[in-house]
Amino acid sequence: MENPAYTRHLKDVPLTELIEMGEHVERLIAHPGFQAVKDVIGSEIQVIDRQLDGAARDAVQDYAFSHGRRGGLKGFEEAARAVIREAKEQHAKAERQAEQVAG
Repeated sequence: MENPAYTRHLKDVPLTELIEMGEHVERLIAHPGFQAVKDVIGSEIQVIDRQLDGAARDAVQDYAFSHGRRGGLKGFEEAARAVIREAKEQHAKAERQAEQVAG
């Protein structure tokens, strides 16, 4: 399920700007540098996962902090994909509306 925190700010973006944003993010994701960043972040997430698996539940603050940090690290890619999805959805919606008006 998509996190609404990644799309709620896009609702007021004009459609042409949103489509352009989506295209930019698609090119960013396709760039080899994006994969390099994902790999580094993925490695850190694995470290956190190992720490969480072995964590004593007595350290609730540390556990919560690590879990939140893990979610934050994963969020960058979710946000990028949300921009792309939202742009495509809004573009398709606008096209359907235009067809209804024309048809």
